[in-house]
Amino acid sequence: MTIEEIKYRAQAKAFAKVISLSCDYDRADRDVTNNNTGGVTIDEIKAIRDGIAKDKEVWDYIYKLIELDK
Repeated sequence: MTIEEIKYRAQAKAFAKVISLSCDYDRADRDVTNNNTGGVTIDEIKAIRDGIAKDKEVWDYIYKLIELDK
C-alpha cells in the first residue's frame, strides 16, 4: 500500500469516527433533554454525553492533522 493510500484510509476512518461520535452525542443530548434515562441517572447520561464530546474533539484534531499531512 502506498503512503497516499494509507493517508486516504486514515482520513476516511477518522472522518467516519467523527460522524459516528456526532450521532452518539446528538442521541445522548436528546436523552438529557427528554429526561430519557433508561435505567441510569440523568447525571450518568450527562457524563456519557460529555465524554463523547471530548472524544469528538480528539478525533476532530486527528482528522485535521491527517488533512494537513498532504
